[in-house]
Amino acid sequence: YRASENGHSVKKFHQSCDGKKNTLTIAKIEQDEIVGGFNPLEWKSKKEALKDPNLQSFIFSLTRNEKFLLKGKESVAIYNDIKSGPSFGSKDLSICDEADKKKESKCSILHSYESTRNREHRLTKQTEFLVKEWEVF
Repeated sequence: YRASENGHSVKKFHQSCDGKKNTLTIAKIEQDEIVGGFNPLEWKSKKEALKDPNLQSFIFSLTRNEKFLLKGKESVAIYNDIKSGPSFGSKDLSICDEADKKKESKCSILHSYESTRNREHRLTKQTEFLVKEWEVF
């Protein structure tokens, strides 16, 4: 799935990605930061928070060359919702509908993931941002 080709709507994301496991999401956001995450679990339209008992989920910043791992087996790895694009943790990283036009995609203070370097408490410089491009492989 590529937003610039398939559309920036979460409906298109779910049509293309629901039922898929072991996906890699990469997003280019404002200020040319590149962030993303790996999801070993299944994307779904059904609203639910999922834990990753094998602790394989992670998020990352290519801009900062930093990886963030799940804090533990009880942490929310992903959050599925028909109204949202890929969402990792408890809004640790989430892509909203029409993310190229709405500054509603989020990166909150990390709740579910933690830095492997213990430096940063946030994946990006901004809490809310536009997403220029995003892909799910």
